[in-house]
Amino acid sequence: MFAGRHIQESTKTKKKTLAKMAEEKRRRELEEGFNAVQDRRKDRIQTVKQTAEDYLNKYQIKHPASTPGYMKYVIKHLTKHLGNRMLIDITEKEIEEYQLARLKEGGPASALMRK
Repeated sequence: MFAGRHIQESTKTKKKTLAKMAEEKRRRELEEGFNAVQDRRKDRIQTVKQTAEDYLNKYQIKHPASTPGYMKYVIKHLTKHLGNRMLIDITEKEIEEYQLARLKEGGPASALMRK
């Protein structure tokens, strides 16, 4: 039983210990999927630049009618300051330093910081 549903799947084996291990593995997969727990280490070790480029590509696909000029502008400044950093290393301190750098440049972060 999982989430109120009866689940019965074949393990394609007659060995009880192997079937039990397969059952435990399948239950763990169901629990992780149900709770949206995924191993995303590969995503966390990407650099900000890689992630920003992926985002821009997806943005252009989702919004073909709009010009991605503003997004390119924002990503350019973001990658200038944080581009080589891995996502896992970005902390509140790095975000604040980025915002202060944008304030000094007179960028859009200045409006956000004043509010």
